[in-house]
This record gives sequence, C-alpha cells and structure tokens, in this order.
Amino acid sequence: MISQFFEIGDNKIALSITLLLALLIVTLLASIYSKTLQKALRYMHILEENERPTELLAYIFVIMVGIRLIHVLLVQPFVVDGVSMVPSLQSGEILLVDKIGYRLHNPKIGDIIVFKYHDPYHKCLDNYTDDLKGKVVSAKNMCQGVAVDPYDGKYLVKRIVALPHSTTIYEGKTLITGVDQYIVMGDNRPESYDSRAWGALDAKYISGRVFLRLLPVSAFGLNPAPMQDALHLK
Repeated sequence: MISQFFEIGDNKIALSITLLLALLIVTLLASIYSKTLQKALRYMHILEENERPTELLAYIFVIMVGIRLIHVLLVQPFVVDGVSMVPSLQSGEILLVDKIGYRLHNPKIGDIIVFKYHDPYHKCLDNYTDDLKGKVVSAKNMCQGVAVDPYDGKYLVKRIVALPHSTTIYEGKTLITGVDQYIVMGDNRPESYDSRAWGALDAKYISGRVFLRLLPVSAFGLNPAPMQDALHLK
C-alpha cells in the first residue's frame, strides 16, 4: 500500500496534473524567499492578498494526501489506453475502480478489472511473438539480446474469464489457474495481450473492479459493459 501511495499514473492526464502540481509547489517554495514572486502570484490570484506561500503549500499538501489515500484505499481513476477492450471500452475513456469490494468478496467471472501487470518469468521475451505484433519495442528495451516485455509494470484493464482452481480451454489452448489466480482476457481478442500469452494473473496484483464509466458523459453509467458469457463474449 505504501508503494501505491507514491505511484504516479502512466497516462497523459495523470502525468500532466503531476507536472502542474510540481511546478506550482516549486514556485510557491521559491516565493517564500522572493517578494517579487509573491507579488506576481497575487497578481495572478494564485495567492490571496494576505496569504502566505506556506499557507497555500500546507493546503495543497493536505489535499494531495487526502486524494492519494482515496485512490489507494477507496476509488482509483483509470484512463483506458488502447483497443484491447473494444467495443466494451474505448481508448480515452475515464473509469472509476472500486478498491473495497474485493476485500469483502472474491472477483467473479465477467468482472472488468484493473491490475498491475507483473510477470517475473517473462521480463525478457524469447522473441517477438504474435501477441506483440505491431508493438514498438526499442533497442534499449533489450535483455541479453531479446526483447523486454513492454507491458511490465503497467496497469491494464481486462475481463475475468476463469476463476481459481480451474482449467479453461480456449481455441485449443489450455489455461490453468491455481490458488488466488485468474484468467483474464481483453474483449477485443485479436488485439489483446492477456492470459493467453502470459498465463494466470495473481490476485495480489488486482487493483479492483471497474464499477463506473465517468467520461465521456454520453457513455456515463454504472457497471459498464456487463456480459453473461465472458469467455465467448456473448
């Protein structure tokens, strides 16, 4: 949980907000020692007339800590990046992830989840497999002459199609789960890098269940893209 508190999202929105906050904090710190900078901040209405930079810094710190605690413990925003869940979810959509529910009950087949992909056994890919066809893997991402998995350490969104202690046969491939493991796939199977390539997902990497599509407004709603038959997309 501590490591999650200090994580910075890898999507453009999270990075932009983080950079803007960092710039504001640095500017406020500098203004503590510069009357001219304080005057400029008041002119831009960032500081009130009698407000000290330290007061605004303390306010920002409290807000940031509060928001991070909410993200780590309660609800995490997630921006879809890619086409692996099309047509259920579109790239650029903003989702909210429930981080409490799975503390009270186990994940179910059909749940759309967000998880941090981490596969210690495949950090170095043996070769450019069909699962990575079309993906750019730069020369610097090489490990002893073979390609490094470009998804390692990133947050992904997929659908649960099989539960722990199960054997699933999909298009001739056998997928087996053990204790606290799940089989996950993207709804857009031809464009999804999922359990078919790297095996079962350990439950400890699951952030939570997608329960709300926040944006775009036209697609706003609870429990986006429910499905009866998650394995066969019917």
